[in-house]
Amino acid sequence: MQLQKPAVADEAGVDTLEAYFDKYPAAAERVHRRGGQVTIMPNLQFRTGEVARIIAFLKYTSQMDTEGWPPVPQVAGLTFPQATRMPATAVVAAAAPPDEGGGEAAAVDPVALGALLVEDNGCTACHSAGNEVLVGPALGQLYGSDVTLADGTKTTVDDAYLSRAILDPDAQVAAGFDEGVMPPYADLLETDEVTAIVAYIRSLGEKANDPYRI
Repeated sequence: MQLQKPAVADEAGVDTLEAYFDKYPAAAERVHRRGGQVTIMPNLQFRTGEVARIIAFLKYTSQMDTEGWPPVPQVAGLTFPQATRMPATAVVAAAAPPDEGGGEAAAVDPVALGALLVEDNGCTACHSAGNEVLVGPALGQLYGSDVTLADGTKTTVDDAYLSRAILDPDAQVAAGFDEGVMPPYADLLETDEVTAIVAYIRSLGEKANDPYRI
């Protein structure tokens, strides 16, 4: 459909789908791999002109030199505070109001830390904080629910289940979802960070079941 537009065909340098696949074999491979199979990508309802703008953005990013991406700041030998990235724990602690006693920052709230970690690690791209199912399960009422796994067994979503799902997601794939989609975070998150994310997910379930919640 895109190649039927003269401007697109002129820029691609081809005017047929066969010629396009010959020129861009990676595109042909992706179409062949996805053809006739269930896709995890939702059917997005874009308005007129939005597809063209998304394609323009993808073309723009494709021209970036991503060798060695993401960039690593060269901070060797630098001692000032700005040379070290604040960990999520420090960010939450810095944002916490002083306690009522001596003016020092209050203890880090695990729920606030978990919310920040979920955002920083891109979890919200696949998991909504409400009840909307995206690529992965919705987090809104996940904690405490009973789920059926891909092998037919059933289990309850508790702290242990969530911790394992974060560290090794393919160990217990929920029915209706695909294996290999979520990356393992065993080498990316510390134990206390996993605990904080679990606390955040638990808090979402508590809010959903609170009869006095506004």
